[in-house]
Amino acid sequence: MSTITSEKFLDFWKYFDATNPKHINAVAELYKYIPSQQLTDESNWIRIYRTPIEAPKPPAANKSIAAYESVCKPYSGIVDWNDMNCKVSQYFTVAEVTQKDRRRIPTKGSEIERNILALVVELDKIRQEWGVPIGVTSWYRPPLINAAVGGVANSQHINGGAIDIYTMDGREVEFECFLKEHWGGGLGYGVASGKGFTHLDLRGGGWRRGAGKIRWNY
Repeated sequence: MSTITSEKFLDFWKYFDATNPKHINAVAELYKYIPSQQLTDESNWIRIYRTPIEAPKPPAANKSIAAYESVCKPYSGIVDWNDMNCKVSQYFTVAEVTQKDRRRIPTKGSEIERNILALVVELDKIRQEWGVPIGVTSWYRPPLINAAVGGVANSQHINGGAIDIYTMDGREVEFECFLKEHWGGGLGYGVASGKGFTHLDLRGGGWRRGAGKIRWNY
């Protein structure tokens, strides 16, 4: 690998997530390629890199999941859709709903916003019971964006009531089986199909609301 420039490092840290095991592994790998002169550099980006980073450990079974994420800004109950860091629930943010794309910000008071907020209530239940952070690959998609990414015309993502998620502990297959057993709404087997995510939507219910009947492979 060639010398790593400060610009490349700044770009890396812009998207770094200390709760994502894959990102932690990437840091360990990058360390192998940093020239010695850069390791002694006192520029801001090197100081950030030289600060040890540890991925948070899942709580013991007898401890509150809330304690695991106590360092996060608490959910206030008020959503500021223009603030990507604003919580929309205990565990999820505006950035995850919109994928940091301002074209995906829902209209305040709209049915789409209500669907998003109804879905996130169910997602918090999943997060609470699974006990490990959940990543989001897609959530609300307005029609033009949905078409651009190849979504079907009647996609539940268009109304804000659908999401594609994955577990951040690498147990994707186990996580999808866990959802299959307990999710009462629509579920698409994206992990089983090799897509790396599981689709959930609110058709038929949510978390632990009866056996789901809407199931499909991608």
